[in-house]
Amino acid sequence: MHAEIVVLPGDGIGPEVAAAAVAVLEAVATRFGHTFGFREHDIGGIAIDRHGEPLPATTLEACRKADAILLGAVGGPKWSDPNAKVRPEQGLLAIRKALGLYANLRPVRTHAAALGASPIKAELLEGVDFVVVRELTGGIYFGEKTRTADTASDLCSYSVGEIERVLRTAFRLGPDPPRQGHLGGQGQRAGNLAPVARCRRADRPRGIPGDRVGAPVGRFDGHAPAGQAPRIRRDRDREHVR
Repeated sequence: MHAEIVVLPGDGIGPEVAAAAVAVLEAVATRFGHTFGFREHDIGGIAIDRHGEPLPATTLEACRKADAILLGAVGGPKWSDPNAKVRPEQGLLAIRKALGLYANLRPVRTHAAALGASPIKAELLEGVDFVVVRELTGGIYFGEKTRTADTASDLCSYSVGEIERVLRTAFRLGPDPPRQGHLGGQGQRAGNLAPVARCRRADRPRGIPGDRVGAPVGRFDGHAPAGQAPRIRRDRDREHVR
């Protein structure tokens, strides 16, 4: 297999992390007979310094043509002025929006050697294996913003389509046949008041539509209030977080 990969080291620890990831991919290519082409481009603070903007057009164009993108990190104290008109994080949001990168995947697995370092009892962590799927291109990051001398507001808006597609992604990552899932968001009290939370929760009873020819890919069995410590329940055949 051959793949062209755009590497966006970015700022802070980003270049170090990206370099280590490239080294791993080169080892994978050597061992399994793949070939990878790597091209570096700027994003974030370093892009502001060099190009005057956090996501240069050349970077975005290279990403559109690539088979994969490897991103390090953006931002740092150098660019942390809250009054700055241009900020490194704007590059990250812009590339998500431009490329339709709507689902952030955060796998959670435990390693035996690290169980003793967790505040959660080791016997509750053995065999834990789940994925947190976070929506990235809707909501408050991309909503209308206002600011005056003494007020500020950020509009949090989701469409049913945005909710469905990220949930469809989550259920397709799960086992076959699908098991129950949990929808995270505002806490229960906030969820009773916030229209966005009601939209999320109202979408649960009918399940999540599958693809054009498939059956529904999953159903919900609960709502996980944000800000609460995860409660991990262990069964013989499954682990999940409420």
